Amino acid sequence: MKATEVLKPRAIGFLLCPGFSLMSFSSAIEPLRAANQLSEKALYTWSIFSPTGENLMTRHNLEMHVDAGLNEWPDGLDYLFTVAGSNAYTFTDRKVYRWLNAVAARKTVVGGISSGSYILANAGLLDGYRCTIHWDDMPAFVEAFPHLDTSYSLFEFDRDRITSSGGTSSMDMMLQLISDQHGAELAARITTYFQHDRMRTSDDRQQRAEYQALARKSTKLAKAVVLMSNNIEEPIRPADIARQIGLSQRQLERLFHNYCHCTPQKYYMKVRVQHSRNLLLETEMTVMEVATATGFTTQSHFTKCFRDQFDVTPQRFRLQH
Repeated sequence: MKATEVLKPRAIGFLLCPGFSLMSFSSAIEPLRAANQLSEKALYTWSIFSPTGENLMTRHNLEMHVDAGLNEWPDGLDYLFTVAGSNAYTFTDRKVYRWLNAVAARKTVVGGISSGSYILANAGLLDGYRCTIHWDDMPAFVEAFPHLDTSYSLFEFDRDRITSSGGTSSMDMMLQLISDQHGAELAARITTYFQHDRMRTSDDRQQRAEYQALARKSTKLAKAVVLMSNNIEEPIRPADIARQIGLSQRQLERLFHNYCHCTPQKYYMKVRVQHSRNLLLETEMTVMEVATATGFTTQSHFTKCFRDQFDVTPQRFRLQH
């Protein structure tokens, strides 16, 4: 079948979870509306669900109207996307997990938007699939689901699973879907319609703001920081970092001195302790487990380094938050 041939509108459902990201949701649904408008055809229909069937509040206290609850979902959904926010790791509704598995069993393509990947992973629906999640959730997600094939891509299409890292990457994910089904020309028109500078692909990686800022100063510096961030549990020596990015250790030290006003070791410690902060906030790991996961051999050393950076012990920090 050619990409432009349409037998019937594809039905897409969105399951919104409490505290869902409005930006991630709107970036996913607007390209569908634009596809219908620009093609002058009913290419897509969509329904919005919540676990209870009641309207939901976004993280910014905006009320979102939903069409139905779990018991009222229509037959014939082609896709179902779960949309969640940064509190998704606290979501434990087993009824939703069972419902998601029932939907997937009907050969519906199941997806996660932003932290929606957390919900799918807890439901066991990402086992054996490549997936992604927002970079801010990545540390806790990887610790919670070390067996999953998790990437830093903006979005991932893997057979009957689709995941996006949220934010504007949800638009790129939907543009890819539209391009696959109805042609690259329509996807390009939608990209222009929303003044999106380009349609990004799954080969594009998430970039944290500080990495982008570092890359503008020095690509070698940014590569060094990426190596640090990718080697938290088993830190690597500055000499090895320098060798992998094509510098001498002295050149690496000069780079960090010029742009970060500290040694590579001190910057690396900052990265590790920041990672531990995320784990304390987003997981139920013990303080000792967090220490081990961030490369510390003793809890006392971890506590000292954490206090030096945040002026509070890890135990007290967790109690305060």
